[in-house]
Amino acid sequence: DVNFNRCELNRSVFTETLSDVLTVALTMSSPASAQIPDQIPAYVACGDTNGVVHLWQQDDGQKCAEWAAHDGWVRAIALVPGQPLLATGGDDKKLKLWQLPAPHQGPVIQAKQLWQISEPDKILTIALSPDGRLIACGGERYISLHHTHSGEEICRFAHYSNHETN
Repeated sequence: DVNFNRCELNRSVFTETLSDVLTVALTMSSPASAQIPDQIPAYVACGDTNGVVHLWQQDDGQKCAEWAAHDGWVRAIALVPGQPLLATGGDDKKLKLWQLPAPHQGPVIQAKQLWQISEPDKILTIALSPDGRLIACGGERYISLHHTHSGEEICRFAHYSNHETN
């Protein structure tokens, strides 16, 4: 249980009720990026148990996108460094890459799906290379490595345990 007694939430960025949040990602921008029009804004993103991804801009806390990303829980998300892209994975065994909306486009909109890959099991985690060119995702018995822009699989690492659980 959570006790919000004596909490001041009047300046909270999150002014709406969210489903259970399972994963959170954020990007950072340099202080000078606000003066460079083509610079990618800093975002906060989360995925929830309803399969929905929520996206906010860090500079003003405004929600800029919300969309149904997966059938089932969104278990993993990662923002691609220096690019308006978001990778998601979930219980539906799909790895997806999304094009994020331009900042301050008005009403809340959804992102555009660029590609999706089917995996053998639900996706539990996603990691990106520092340059954003590679995406790794993992489940209970595998890790796969993909090119970010095409989704093409580079390699797969499988793990099968020989011990039994009693």
